[in-house]
Amino acid sequence: MMPIRVPARPWGPVLPLLALLLLPAARPAVAQAPAGELRIGLAELPASLDPALASSGPALALLRQVFETLVDHRDRDEFEPRLATGWEVSRNGLSWTFRLRPGVRFHDGTLVTASTVAASLARQLAGTRPESPVARPGVFGGVAAVVRGVRVVSPTAIAVELVQPYAPLLAILAHPAFAIALPAWDAPGGVVGTGPYRIAEASPERVVLEVAAELRGPPPRTPRLVFRRIDDDATGITELGGAGLDIYFPRMPPLWGGLGLQVLSAPTWRLGLLALETDHGPLKERRLRQAVALALDPRLLEPALGRWATPYRALLPAGVWGLLDPFPLPAHDPARARRLVAEARLAAGTTLSLVVPDGGLDLDPSRVAEAVRVSLAVAGLPAEVRVEPAETFRSLVRNGEHDLAIEEVGLEVNDPHLFFHPLVSSEGAVRGWATNLAFYRSRQVDDLLFRASQLAFRRERLRLYQRVQAQLAQDLPWLPLYARLQWALARPEVRDLRLAPDGAHRLEHVWRVPSP
Repeated sequence: MMPIRVPARPWGPVLPLLALLLLPAARPAVAQAPAGELRIGLAELPASLDPALASSGPALALLRQVFETLVDHRDRDEFEPRLATGWEVSRNGLSWTFRLRPGVRFHDGTLVTASTVAASLARQLAGTRPESPVARPGVFGGVAAVVRGVRVVSPTAIAVELVQPYAPLLAILAHPAFAIALPAWDAPGGVVGTGPYRIAEASPERVVLEVAAELRGPPPRTPRLVFRRIDDDATGITELGGAGLDIYFPRMPPLWGGLGLQVLSAPTWRLGLLALETDHGPLKERRLRQAVALALDPRLLEPALGRWATPYRALLPAGVWGLLDPFPLPAHDPARARRLVAEARLAAGTTLSLVVPDGGLDLDPSRVAEAVRVSLAVAGLPAEVRVEPAETFRSLVRNGEHDLAIEEVGLEVNDPHLFFHPLVSSEGAVRGWATNLAFYRSRQVDDLLFRASQLAFRRERLRLYQRVQAQLAQDLPWLPLYARLQWALARPEVRDLRLAPDGAHRLEHVWRVPSP
């Protein structure tokens, strides 16, 4: 649990929550919580309970309880079997064969076979799910698809056929969106799974899960989970105070726990990065990029982030395997930064352009940009902040019309390739539709990324990705600024609630001690 610190400039929309907690009249009488039930409040419930339409965020925690994937990723280094008992990769890397666990049944009693698994995965090949996460059109569909098809090998085995070797396949198949589901028109939600819970009730306002009749492992700690859509944070906190909820995932960082609530926070896999245009302009010179890195002052950055994020200094999100820790970025040293600027002989009158998108009630990019601008000014690097509407911002940075740009980048699955490839590969540095906003081109990095994406041997992939990070620490096309935080509030009786960085929290081990 992170310490609670109230920022010097709290956000107006959050103040009503504080007022609510300070008024005794606003607190409802404490209700007796039903035995064996855990009530969870979410800002939104999934529009569909079909995992193929899953969105990111806490709603994934609901779907994770009902559906299972072929493989699972329970720690930062290894995958483990789930519906599959094991897998083999062909010598040429183009075919991954998964052996299925025998005797598994969907919640409606239908036997899980190779045919039902192949049909579930094949839905992704149609390329008709643009609202789904994990950028599936680039993997399972579209002109650049990596997956050629899914084939039934035997009644208990399937093969995923690839166009080219692709090591991140396991990480993608471990995402809840690739869980195995069976359409069932008479089932709540219209789909059934094989997980520890079945869907007992489904509506836009409430979804109830109950322990499945057949369990292959230990039973969940709580027999019944009730998910409710909560319209605003004030309602969520009021419900917690009156025991109408046990857990609530707020939209905004709470300024005040109150009522004896547990307040939990943890970093997510969403990073704020500063792109340095390496292809043209002043920052084409490495010494100036080094000066920018030395000039960034985390003490200026922290108040600009408030409670939405925390300063961060690595090029992979925390908890992602392959992270080079500590990441070898230079420490804050404005005196050394000024010496590098003097050595580079920056032309008189040069002002760097720092482009950011408009902000809203969320973390304000302009405040972050101002902290960066002041840091650079101390080091003798003048910069002008340009705050642009989102569409204008995207057009400018994709065409390279900037020296510096602040962009948030997220990761949905635990594989470094899906983070690095769009950010630093030469393929992403094409003006007009660039994802590599630094327009960084390095044959060495391209080669390392390509080789790492082709290898199934994890130790060698780890070595290659750490070499990528070491090279990026020298070339400095991107600088990490912050990691987004996520929050949860829970009643004091709740035990073993942990926040997963991808938002797909595991709730089967969460429980509540009886109220006194």
